[in-house]
Amino acid sequence: MKRFSFFLAIFLSGFLNYSCKSIMMRINKVSNPTFVTESQTVSFLNKKGFEKVGTYYVCKDSASLFKVLGRAKGIPETNFFSSSGEFIAYGDSSCPGLAMNFAKTFTPDGHYKTDPSFKLEEIMSLVKPVGGISVDKNFKADFSVVFYWATFVGKINNNVFEIADELKKNSLIKIRFLFVNVDFQKSWGMKNIPIVVSNK
Repeated sequence: MKRFSFFLAIFLSGFLNYSCKSIMMRINKVSNPTFVTESQTVSFLNKKGFEKVGTYYVCKDSASLFKVLGRAKGIPETNFFSSSGEFIAYGDSSCPGLAMNFAKTFTPDGHYKTDPSFKLEEIMSLVKPVGGISVDKNFKADFSVVFYWATFVGKINNNVFEIADELKKNSLIKIRFLFVNVDFQKSWGMKNIPIVVSNK
């Protein structure tokens, strides 16, 4: 009987069959999640070169985290939003290849299918800026892109970080970069991270 954190179960459930999980985890430095601090999330992203690119966020509490996960539908994940804040429904955003291809086709005057039932403000209501630095409301973005990531996912975060790097190259579009961390925060005062039990 194996015990996995709830987070790891979400990440792996639709990704691999059980026999491949341990191999994938070792190769990509995936681990069971631990509690982290805001400063650890900042350090992680700064090492990736994003300190001057976007705004960093963490979830307000565990309830907010699970709501974010319900919208993100995977870790890591990328969501694109229009200038009016509506979700751009271009396909399966949890597939890094499709998200990267979509990112490469971004144009400032592009017309994209949006889903008005999912808005950026929903995500923003569930997170708080790290260090109290929030989005510059005076910055008129053509698009907002949310990158969901977690320290325990290890190298697999590169799937979304590479999309961010690609978007940085696009000087024709004003993009608001929002990095949303979905680790459990020490500041929440929780004693344990939820787990699930597998009999496989």
